[in-house]
Amino acid sequence: MMLRALAKLVVCIGFLLLAGRAEAQSRDRAAGEALFRAGRQAADAGDWVKACQRFEESNRLDPAVGTVFNLGYCREQLGQFASAWQRYLEVIERLPASDERATLAQERARALEKKVPRLVLELSEAPDGTVVLRDGVELTSGSFGVALPVDPGPHVVEVRAPGHEPRRFEVSVVEGESKNVALSPGELSPPEPAASATPAQESAPATAEASSTSSKKTIGFIVGGVGVLAIAASLTAGALAFSEKNTIEEECDDKRCTDAGLEAGDRGRTLTTIANVAFAVGVAGLGVGAYLVLTSSSSAPETTASTSSRVNGAVIGLRGAF
Repeated sequence: MMLRALAKLVVCIGFLLLAGRAEAQSRDRAAGEALFRAGRQAADAGDWVKACQRFEESNRLDPAVGTVFNLGYCREQLGQFASAWQRYLEVIERLPASDERATLAQERARALEKKVPRLVLELSEAPDGTVVLRDGVELTSGSFGVALPVDPGPHVVEVRAPGHEPRRFEVSVVEGESKNVALSPGELSPPEPAASATPAQESAPATAEASSTSSKKTIGFIVGGVGVLAIAASLTAGALAFSEKNTIEEECDDKRCTDAGLEAGDRGRTLTTIANVAFAVGVAGLGVGAYLVLTSSSSAPETTASTSSRVNGAVIGLRGAF
């Protein structure tokens, strides 16, 4: 159990580090600028679908607050009020209150708030392990009973409960509407036929016990290896965080930061957290691994001696009988 938890955490840390590197490598300011201009041209021509596509791609390649604001305005023109509202809120969060763009975003967000439809999902009589998906996005118990903003139009809610057939709820909302949806699991699934026990299955406990004893040292080495990987991940994250510090010093003065400085600050804080967590996992992994290896080595002779005694006893008994 502990091995699985350590391995999963190290995999997650590695994924975050790789994602951070991939994000840095995927940034293309020249392409982002060209796409932003193409988005503005499409918006001036009234082609809001193409404009949104251009702004989305521009923001992916070169994230910028101005692009986010234009994307919010573009979504608003398409009637996607919840998406537009969320973009305006993002602009407000990323800019100081004195910035004119923040003031304009606040005005647009207030104007949209009454237009945003909301869905209130209520789940009842559902067993543990039930999963609820709204438009493919999983919602947990904290989302139930809350008016969640959505775009106008059709939405699909799916309930997947253990021992039940999946159940779909199709609901449509219009501008400014708030709708409650009562969710419940589908029909009971037919029971699966019980598998009969075989001699191999009956002897499985003894085999599993022997396998567990013989593989204890191997597990110790694996856990220790996980610890080494976690410490390596910690060092890598620390180095990346230090490089982000240099970017902050270049892009920020005493009072304000550029978009690049703000983004570098966010990445630096994330990388610092990853480094601290990875180091703690690494130390724990090395300690547990060493314990498993040492205890396995000390217990191995006893097992061998015990087995040898039993074999010798059996041989002596046979000789005496003959």
